[in-house]
Amino acid sequence: MRLKNSIHYIGRLFSKRAPKVVIEQASFSKVPYAESSTWQPGFKSVYYKESHFKLRRFMREFVSEEFPPSFVEPMEESGEYPPMGVWQKLGKAGIHSARIGPGPHMQLPGGAPPNGILPEEFDYFHELVVMEEMGRMGCPGFLAGIGSGLMIGLPPVLRHAQNAELARR
Repeated sequence: MRLKNSIHYIGRLFSKRAPKVVIEQASFSKVPYAESSTWQPGFKSVYYKESHFKLRRFMREFVSEEFPPSFVEPMEESGEYPPMGVWQKLGKAGIHSARIGPGPHMQLPGGAPPNGILPEEFDYFHELVVMEEMGRMGCPGFLAGIGSGLMIGLPPVLRHAQNAELARR
Protein backbone atom coordinates (compact mmCIF):
# COMPACT_ATOMS: atom_id res chain seq x y z
CA MET A 1 0.00 0.00 0.00
CA ARG A 2 1.53 3.30 -1.13
CA LEU A 3 0.48 6.33 0.88
CA LYS A 4 0.62 9.76 -0.68
CA ASN A 5 2.36 12.67 0.97
CA SER A 6 0.56 15.94 1.34
CA ILE A 7 1.90 19.45 1.10
CA HIS A 8 1.33 21.78 4.02
CA TYR A 9 2.28 25.43 4.11
CA ILE A 10 4.20 26.83 7.06
CA GLY A 11 3.96 30.56 7.69
CA ARG A 12 1.16 33.02 7.06
CA LEU A 13 -2.11 31.47 5.98
CA PHE A 14 -2.76 31.42 2.26
CA SER A 15 0.57 33.06 1.51
CA LYS A 16 2.29 32.04 -1.71
CA ARG A 17 5.63 32.87 -0.06
CA ALA A 18 5.24 30.34 2.73
CA PRO A 19 7.70 27.44 2.33
CA LYS A 20 6.23 24.07 1.37
CA VAL A 21 6.83 21.16 3.70
CA VAL A 22 6.00 17.59 2.70
CA ILE A 23 4.57 15.56 5.55
CA GLU A 24 4.32 11.81 5.27
CA GLN A 25 0.81 11.21 6.53
CA ALA A 26 1.25 7.63 7.77
CA SER A 27 4.68 7.99 9.36
CA PHE A 28 5.40 8.50 13.03
CA SER A 29 7.30 11.64 13.97
CA LYS A 30 10.83 11.33 15.27
CA VAL A 31 10.64 14.84 16.74
CA PRO A 32 10.65 14.59 20.56
CA TYR A 33 7.19 15.25 22.06
CA ALA A 34 5.58 15.74 18.64
CA GLU A 35 3.58 12.64 19.53
CA SER A 36 3.01 10.77 22.75
CA SER A 37 6.17 9.16 24.12
CA THR A 38 4.23 5.90 24.26
CA TRP A 39 4.76 5.40 20.54
CA GLN A 40 8.50 6.04 20.57
CA PRO A 41 10.73 2.96 20.19
CA GLY A 42 11.77 1.43 23.49
CA PHE A 43 9.02 3.01 25.57
CA LYS A 44 7.30 0.59 27.94
CA SER A 45 3.80 1.21 29.23
CA VAL A 46 1.58 -0.58 31.71
CA TYR A 47 -1.49 0.82 29.89
CA TYR A 48 -0.79 0.03 26.25
CA LYS A 49 -0.62 -3.54 24.94
CA GLU A 50 0.36 -4.79 21.51
CA SER A 51 -3.26 -4.39 20.34
CA HIS A 52 -3.00 -0.63 21.00
CA PHE A 53 0.13 -0.37 18.85
CA LYS A 54 -1.48 -2.38 16.05
CA LEU A 55 -4.60 -0.22 16.26
CA ARG A 56 -2.50 2.95 16.08
CA ARG A 57 -0.76 1.72 12.91
CA PHE A 58 -4.09 0.66 11.39
CA MET A 59 -5.76 3.99 12.21
CA ARG A 60 -2.79 6.03 10.97
CA GLU A 61 -2.89 4.24 7.62
CA PHE A 62 -6.71 4.24 7.40
CA VAL A 63 -7.02 7.97 8.08
CA SER A 64 -4.14 8.82 5.72
CA GLU A 65 -5.55 6.70 2.92
CA GLU A 66 -9.28 7.37 3.27
CA PHE A 67 -9.20 11.00 4.41
CA PRO A 68 -6.34 12.83 2.70
CA PRO A 69 -6.27 16.63 3.14
CA SER A 70 -7.40 17.03 -0.49
CA PHE A 71 -10.67 15.25 0.44
CA VAL A 72 -11.29 16.63 3.93
CA GLU A 73 -10.18 20.27 3.74
CA PRO A 74 -12.62 21.38 1.00
CA MET A 75 -15.55 20.02 3.04
CA GLU A 76 -14.19 21.68 6.17
CA GLU A 77 -13.97 25.04 4.40
CA SER A 78 -17.35 24.81 2.64
CA GLY A 79 -19.24 23.31 5.58
CA GLU A 80 -20.44 20.53 3.29
CA TYR A 81 -21.79 17.47 5.10
CA PRO A 82 -19.65 14.34 4.60
CA PRO A 83 -21.12 11.93 2.03
CA MET A 84 -22.82 8.69 3.11
CA GLY A 85 -19.88 6.70 1.74
CA VAL A 86 -17.70 8.12 4.52
CA TRP A 87 -20.12 6.82 7.17
CA GLN A 88 -20.18 3.41 5.51
CA LYS A 89 -16.37 3.15 5.39
CA LEU A 90 -16.12 4.06 9.06
CA GLY A 91 -18.85 1.59 9.98
CA LYS A 92 -17.31 -1.29 8.02
CA ALA A 93 -13.93 -0.59 9.62
CA GLY A 94 -15.47 -0.65 13.13
CA ILE A 95 -14.51 2.93 13.86
CA HIS A 96 -18.02 4.15 14.74
CA SER A 97 -18.23 1.47 17.40
CA ALA A 98 -14.76 2.34 18.71
CA ARG A 99 -15.59 6.03 19.02
CA ILE A 100 -18.37 5.19 21.49
CA GLY A 101 -15.98 3.29 23.77
CA PRO A 102 -16.10 -0.22 25.20
CA GLY A 103 -19.41 -1.81 26.03
CA PRO A 104 -22.07 -4.31 25.07
CA HIS A 105 -22.72 -2.49 21.77
CA MET A 106 -19.58 -4.18 20.46
CA GLN A 107 -21.38 -7.54 20.71
CA LEU A 108 -24.21 -6.33 18.45
CA PRO A 109 -24.16 -7.16 14.72
CA GLY A 110 -21.84 -4.70 12.98
CA GLY A 111 -20.46 -3.41 16.28
CA ALA A 112 -17.10 -5.20 16.33
CA PRO A 113 -14.07 -3.02 17.11
CA PRO A 114 -11.58 -2.18 14.36
CA ASN A 115 -8.57 -4.21 13.28
CA GLY A 116 -9.73 -7.54 14.69
CA ILE A 117 -9.66 -6.48 18.34
CA LEU A 118 -11.95 -8.68 20.42
CA PRO A 119 -14.86 -6.78 22.02
CA GLU A 120 -13.89 -7.99 25.50
CA GLU A 121 -10.32 -6.80 24.95
CA PHE A 122 -11.31 -3.30 23.79
CA ASP A 123 -10.72 -0.62 26.45
CA TYR A 124 -10.75 3.16 26.79
CA PHE A 125 -7.12 3.37 25.69
CA HIS A 126 -8.16 1.84 22.36
CA GLU A 127 -10.85 4.52 22.09
CA LEU A 128 -8.20 7.16 22.88
CA VAL A 129 -5.99 5.85 20.08
CA VAL A 130 -8.90 6.07 17.63
CA MET A 131 -9.75 9.62 18.73
CA GLU A 132 -6.14 10.81 18.52
CA GLU A 133 -5.68 9.43 15.03
CA MET A 134 -8.98 10.84 13.79
CA GLY A 135 -7.95 14.20 15.25
CA ARG A 136 -4.79 14.24 13.12
CA MET A 137 -6.97 15.32 10.20
CA GLY A 138 -7.00 18.77 11.73
CA CYS A 139 -10.56 19.43 10.54
CA PRO A 140 -12.88 19.60 13.57
CA GLY A 141 -15.96 20.44 11.51
CA PHE A 142 -15.49 17.37 9.34
CA LEU A 143 -14.95 15.22 12.44
CA ALA A 144 -18.11 16.60 14.02
CA GLY A 145 -19.97 15.75 10.84
CA ILE A 146 -18.87 12.11 10.96
CA GLY A 147 -19.88 11.23 14.42
CA SER A 148 -20.47 13.82 17.11
CA GLY A 149 -24.21 13.14 17.12
CA LEU A 150 -23.52 9.43 17.18
CA MET A 151 -21.02 9.75 20.04
CA ILE A 152 -23.32 11.98 22.09
CA GLY A 153 -26.73 10.49 21.32
CA LEU A 154 -26.17 6.76 21.05
CA PRO A 155 -24.55 5.94 24.45
CA PRO A 156 -27.68 6.90 26.47
CA VAL A 157 -29.82 4.78 24.14
CA LEU A 158 -27.45 1.83 24.52
CA ARG A 159 -27.33 2.31 28.29
CA HIS A 160 -31.04 2.74 28.97
CA ALA A 161 -32.86 0.88 26.17
CA GLN A 162 -34.27 -2.50 27.00
CA ASN A 163 -32.45 -5.43 25.34
CA ALA A 164 -35.64 -6.34 23.45
CA GLU A 165 -35.72 -2.85 21.90
CA LEU A 166 -32.11 -3.16 20.75
CA ALA A 167 -32.74 -6.61 19.32
CA ARG A 168 -35.56 -5.22 17.17
CA ARG A 169 -33.23 -2.63 15.65
